[in-house]
Amino acid sequence: MPKPPLTAREEAFCQKFLELGNKSEAYRQAGYSVARMAPATCNVRATELSQRPRVAARIAELQAAACTRHELTLDRVIEEYEAVGFSRYDEVIEFAAGVRKLRPYAEIPDPARRAIQSVTSKQVGTRKTRMPDGSVVSEPIFEDVVKLHDKAPALTALAKRVGLHIEAGEAVADGLEALLRRIDGQDRGLPQ
Repeated sequence: MPKPPLTAREEAFCQKFLELGNKSEAYRQAGYSVARMAPATCNVRATELSQRPRVAARIAELQAAACTRHELTLDRVIEEYEAVGFSRYDEVIEFAAGVRKLRPYAEIPDPARRAIQSVTSKQVGTRKTRMPDGSVVSEPIFEDVVKLHDKAPALTALAKRVGLHIEAGEAVADGLEALLRRIDGQDRGLPQ
């Protein structure tokens, strides 16, 4: 017996959840009545809706289609987390005559290029040059300001994805030891 189709609001919820990544907001935008509902109640209802087997299956179907459409794989996501999480400022910037300058594009490793959030220039002074005719010409000195993507969220997400996430209060060595045991079954006796 075929499964009954989703209602229009259930389908809208699935589409909005994929778009927004937030169950409560997807619930609101899908047309469910939330005007007199406390935010916590809205969250509970949205979570309950997302856990209905047909709705959960539809969300999974939409997510799989999006991954296929965008050639998104776990390895590709991990590579991006690594690019941001392990980027180094010195791979992007060089110091010349006391001024920060963006390295030439070809010299910046690909992972470091992907970690760049923005590049701007700011004037940091002027340089006066005496010309052969005795006149003095002033020219501005610009410095490149490079902002890299925030490492902490990328490293946290990467650590969770590969099983390195450390719970609050757990010693880092304990978490690493547990991960290594899962990988190869050996106790390395890391210091506490």
